[in-house]
This record gives sequence, C-alpha cells and structure tokens, in this order.
Amino acid sequence: MTAIMHFKDPLIGILMVKASLVWLNYNSMRFIDIALRSIDSVLNLDFDDYELIVVDNASSDGNFEVIKKHVKEHRPSGVRVWSI
Repeated sequence: MTAIMHFKDPLIGILMVKASLVWLNYNSMRFIDIALRSIDSVLNLDFDDYELIVVDNASSDGNFEVIKKHVKEHRPSGVRVWSI
C-alpha cells in the first residue's frame, strides 16, 4: 500500500501537489486554436493532483488574455492554475 503525503510549504502555506506542469507562451495568437487544445489536453488529465503554471513572456498580441479566460472557464475544480 502506498501512502500519499502532502506537505505544507512554510513560506506560502499551500499544499504541495504531485506534479507541476509548466506551459510556456509567447505571441501565440496566430495559432491560438492549437494553443487552447494543448492547454485542454493538460486540463483533461485523468487525475487532479497537479497544478498548471502558464508562463507568458510579455506577449504583445493579446493571446494571454484569451488563454487566461479559457483556462478560467475550463479548469477542473481540483486543479490549481497560476498565470505569470
């Protein structure tokens, strides 16, 4: 039998997750449909003990707002999403 243990990070006081997925973005508006499908594939994983970190590198084409809205509307309840 495997025990799953969660540890609190004393610096930020949140439960640590099993996996952190980092999704990088920069000016993806030309292929926003592909970008959103890629994010959906992460949000539709079979388990919910993970966090998705969407990192934008100062995009100038407005895609990051589209991505943030999409993630907010499609995020499973047990998944934490960070946008930076």
